[in-house]
Amino acid sequence: MKKNIIITLIALSFSSFAFSGLVQPTISMRFNDVTADTGNQVTPTLCLGIATVVEEGVSAGFDSDGTDSRIFVTFEYGTMGLGINALGEPQFTVGGNYSTLQGLNLSLDYVINNLATDGAGNSIPNELRMSLGVTF
Repeated sequence: MKKNIIITLIALSFSSFAFSGLVQPTISMRFNDVTADTGNQVTPTLCLGIATVVEEGVSAGFDSDGTDSRIFVTFEYGTMGLGINALGEPQFTVGGNYSTLQGLNLSLDYVINNLATDGAGNSIPNELRMSLGVTF
């Protein structure tokens, strides 16, 4: 079932890229779980992806940091995403973004992991994620 959903989402992504005008590579530095109590150490991860402008003020694409992958839709004010984590469990993202300079943006995403479980059957807690990204 998960395989069919992933194939459908990938097909929808590629079809949206086929009808788009401009495909842009993106690179961002992602800080996962910035509110966690880990002794004030937040480890950054590199996230690569591509995005395309679907309509004025709306873009869509996908990105991955090697473990988490997602398909997203970005509006002028925020982002919604659907993806999977390292264990293959679903995760959803809802967040806001701020374009600081031409092609440089700051985003804050709330990662909803309520449906995801670790290997032992325990639910994975939700987290707040911050990203600093560049669109070429």
